[in-house]
Amino acid sequence: MYIIPSIFDRKIICHLTLNRFQFKYIIIFVLLDVARASGEFVVAAGDRAKKIDEEYHIVDKTKSATKNALQSAKKFDEKHHVVDKTKSATKSALQSAKKFDEKHHVVDKTKSATKSALQ
Repeated sequence: MYIIPSIFDRKIICHLTLNRFQFKYIIIFVLLDVARASGEFVVAAGDRAKKIDEEYHIVDKTKSATKNALQSAKKFDEKHHVVDKTKSATKSALQSAKKFDEKHHVVDKTKSATKSALQ
């Protein structure tokens, strides 16, 4: 372990005269301290999350709920054909939009208006 006085202490700042190398050296140690503290925080948070999961079985409950939700969605789709109806409606809407554009030339008019506005 190393001992370096805080560079944020006003008394020390007033009395320190550092060359570039010494200043960089102190900055490196400060950054290492920050990294170490951050790592310790992440480890502590991970340990706490594991303890909570062991006590309340959150991961297992989430997996189970997700599995049940997927099964319910599949059953609902099999009964009501939601996916097929959505595909059909989307296809129909795209065809209608294409026909409308062919009749009214909306895309071409938009392109030319944009082009003339940018000139």
